[in-house]
Amino acid sequence: MHDVNAEREPLWTRSGVRLTLAFSKPGRWNWLFVPGGPGTGSESLSSLVRMVSLPGSGWLVDLPGDGSNRAPV
Repeated sequence: MHDVNAEREPLWTRSGVRLTLAFSKPGRWNWLFVPGGPGTGSESLSSLVRMVSLPGSGWLVDLPGDGSNRAPV
């Protein structure tokens, strides 16, 4: 798995959702990893995401105000 977190800045949607590319491998799939529970950030999923073996790209998702996603929209 090619870990690209250190190489890419997060992407932001208009509504303030932060998308961080966690891995990129051959394949056309996009996998979204969304943490459960209010206030929980995607950082809580980083060890799980490192263990999965999936084709395509894996994205860590942070909803506005959750985890470290405190940037203004």
